[in-house]
Amino acid sequence: MTLVLVTGGTGHLGQDLVDRLVRGGHQVRIFARSRRPRADVEWAIGDLATGDGLPAALRGVHTVINAATHSPVAQRGGFRPVDFFTSPSDVDAEGTRRLLDLSQQASVQHFLHVSIVGLDDASLPYARVKLAGERMVRESALSWSLVRAMPFYYLLESMLA
Repeated sequence: MTLVLVTGGTGHLGQDLVDRLVRGGHQVRIFARSRRPRADVEWAIGDLATGDGLPAALRGVHTVINAATHSPVAQRGGFRPVDFFTSPSDVDAEGTRRLLDLSQQASVQHFLHVSIVGLDDASLPYARVKLAGERMVRESALSWSLVRAMPFYYLLESMLA
């Protein structure tokens, strides 16, 4: 049985991934800023934006699934004018770089990075930050996979509500 570390495991997509992994018999460790009431996984508390707790979270890990993101639009449930000019890169770029470097040091066997469809013409700042994270993964010496997920309809629903 392999140990899988999931960043973003408390988010919408991350929770679905964790559920599938657990049902599939994998040992799962969630890297998150705070623990949630779930006893069928291990918890590693830290912050991808700062790297706090990340080295300990990677101990013994075979596979990393990086589903973490920092999207102010998703957190708010809607766009603001500032979103057309700037987007934080602390998780999606700097955090991805940090996670890749520490994963390599920890001898992680595979790195799966979750991104979004349609980044080839990255015009919005959030898309450019996500694309920067993708490039880092592609340039990594680790064995990697990249998954570009389709839009998340829960976000559309909350924006239209």
